[in-house]
Amino acid sequence: MQSLETLGKLKVLAARRPREGQYWKERISARHDKSRLPSDRAANNATLSAQHTAAFPLDLGKTLEAVTKGQLLTQQVFLSSLLAALIHRYTGTENIAIGHSAMTSKSEEQLLAEWLPLYLDISAEVPFRHVLAESQGKILASLEHQDYPLELLAKELGIDEEEGANPFFDIAINVVHEADDSTVLPQGI
Repeated sequence: MQSLETLGKLKVLAARRPREGQYWKERISARHDKSRLPSDRAANNATLSAQHTAAFPLDLGKTLEAVTKGQLLTQQVFLSSLLAALIHRYTGTENIAIGHSAMTSKSEEQLLAEWLPLYLDISAEVPFRHVLAESQGKILASLEHQDYPLELLAKELGIDEEEGANPFFDIAINVVHEADDSTVLPQGI
């Protein structure tokens, strides 16, 4: 729970960003349902946790680097699209809600929202190329409007926030390069 002082500061910062606030209100108020992935089964008797980190095998990582020309944002778009397609394939859900990390190129810059919701509509008839294009457009737009405290919007819209969970999505993807210190990415999820 935040202090009243912190909450007051966030409200002031939100009031100074009406363009960003309007963008997020339009996106989230229209649909804020989480994908509600089944979490009652863990592979190989593994413990379920709020966060799972997976590293690509070296050859797959090099292939991803080559296909995306080493661009972190392009990798984020590709992997977010792939994750959404997999969620659709395995759950049948057509309205996918996932999160992606906000980005800043300045290590001292404080982000008002570390995680941004990405809502994609996927059906069996939609080719992956279309999912990529939709994902790219929505991720670019969300990054353009990322400087907004989304937690205030969740409260304003009456979206229940479970302790330690994001109010807008259950699963997120965060592309991190171990040797890359030029981009600051959030921790968690």
